Amino acid sequence: MKLRIALHLLLLATLCMGCGGRRHMRQLESLEAQLDTAPHLVRQSIDSIPFTALRGEARALYALLRTQADYKCYVQLTSDSLIRNATDYYDGNRKSYRAAMSWYSLGCVYSEMKDDAAAIESYLRAQSLFPDTTVRYHRLCYQNLGLHYLNKNMADEALAAYLSYHTLSHGSNWPYADIKLAQAYIYKGMPEQAYKLLTNLLQSREGIDDLSLETILFELGKIEYAFNKDLDKAETYFDQLIALYDNEEVDAAYWFKGAIAELRGDKDTAN
Repeated sequence: MKLRIALHLLLLATLCMGCGGRRHMRQLESLEAQLDTAPHLVRQSIDSIPFTALRGEARALYALLRTQADYKCYVQLTSDSLIRNATDYYDGNRKSYRAAMSWYSLGCVYSEMKDDAAAIESYLRAQSLFPDTTVRYHRLCYQNLGLHYLNKNMADEALAAYLSYHTLSHGSNWPYADIKLAQAYIYKGMPEQAYKLLTNLLQSREGIDDLSLETILFELGKIEYAFNKDLDKAETYFDQLIALYDNEEVDAAYWFKGAIAELRGDKDTAN
């Protein structure tokens, strides 16, 4: 009799755990649908779900959503231990959106941790797992790969990644794509291609925010200064940049203006 009661209690507990698991999975799937539009809400809501009680895909999805919500909310990512629950679960070669996003999220973690080699490996793995290559995150892999390739002085790979990002991004985030491609051209010592992209952006001004405008002006000033040796044009771009507002690029613009003054023999202005 006692054994029968114990078995019934065990069965009841198992059924309760199963019901709880399904309920948590439904909660997570609901939050997944809001990740891109309301990451702050996802981040707040996911705390109500007990991570230690989750198993299988629910545990993997929690790790994915929490990592992406933190990343989108600019919470510093300092460890890969949480997101590894997702990449370990999706360790097979079967393509799926969640598998790809798990490896993409691991790449985001390594980007924050300044581990270029690990980030590159993760983004490449993510790209291979997206069943639909038209999704935004597949494009963003190219953008992130370009950045990490440049950090590792892999100029050819960076240019190829940014060219792919540029080709796929028109109609969505094309000003940023053009800027990144121009920077890759500059890094490769191809200023003519960069200059054409940047001046076209400056003339159209379509979809360009203040931060993008500052970057465009700064890169054009660098091209005139370093490649074209046209100090007057370089100074014009740096003056336009300084007129916007102070930030790190403005500080660099002042340095270039000092260097221009020194080349002209104007030591008072240079100092």
